[in-house]
Amino acid sequence: RPPGQFIAGGSRTAHQADSLRAVREPPLHRIGLVRGRGEPCIRPHGRHLLSGMLLYSLYPTCSLSEVSHGNSPTHRSAIYQSGACMSAAELNALAAAVFGTGSHPLATWYAERLAAIPPLRAFTTAYTSKIRKKARSATTIDPLRDLYCELAVAAALTADRRSSVIYEPMAAAGQRGPDFLLRYKGHTTIYIEVSRLRPAQSPERVPAERLAAMLCGKLEQLASGAANLLVLVSDDGPFGDETIRATIQGLRLRADAKDDAYFAFRGLASASMLHQTLPRLSGILAVAPAVHNETLFLYAQARHALPADLVRAVRTWNLSSSIGPLM
Repeated sequence: RPPGQFIAGGSRTAHQADSLRAVREPPLHRIGLVRGRGEPCIRPHGRHLLSGMLLYSLYPTCSLSEVSHGNSPTHRSAIYQSGACMSAAELNALAAAVFGTGSHPLATWYAERLAAIPPLRAFTTAYTSKIRKKARSATTIDPLRDLYCELAVAAALTADRRSSVIYEPMAAAGQRGPDFLLRYKGHTTIYIEVSRLRPAQSPERVPAERLAAMLCGKLEQLASGAANLLVLVSDDGPFGDETIRATIQGLRLRADAKDDAYFAFRGLASASMLHQTLPRLSGILAVAPAVHNETLFLYAQARHALPADLVRAVRTWNLSSSIGPLM
């Protein structure tokens, strides 16, 4: 860019140049990168902004004072303001960067989410290539539905401006892990894994047994040392609190009986592995979009419980409506 000019245009005063230098090279934690991983972490408040240069590249219409000092009327970062930080053309360009032309089945829906949820724009900008790769590979109904559910949860997570979100936090290290890491209110770590229970291929398949098999396949994927919330989108009908509780109890009884063959067939190495991994599970949000039903099950034996205020927030996500029934 020409010297003496802002990215957004205009001449640079001495005060503005000092401000720009102040945000150009902030400490690592202030630009929202996880040390040693290089994963972008979008933070909403002035102390934890992305670097000014990156913010300008994302939102060139924001003023420098808004970016570097968070001097908005509500003292929030310009990256999350619902005003003029992104024009309609910029929103369309961001959606096109992810889904290409408007012919992609998710393009219109996601563009509407971007317009309605300003923090989702920063998340999408940070993970454009990751989402685009998934969108390109989702060419049939089931992969499309899986991605749809995942992005709906991302929209719900990023809507809370007090928190930051990392997409597939363990992928950079080549590890299998949850879909999202949520820094709730900037200090509490919660992992969120999104899974979908597809419609049964045969009416003889018992939904509770399918739930048990899904849990066995997911437990090792949950992270140790922090709370884990499993978001289960069921296109096979709703699951109530008692059904989930009975299913987990049934798995524990089989593990006590050392039924290794049962667990090996469902993705766990052995019965003892259930006892090792089950305490990682803090809760299950079971969403049945077809009947607009949601159940939040909290596992009492979890090693790390979900924070009470997050539990209240989860109940307001209304994922059954934002996802909608299988078409």
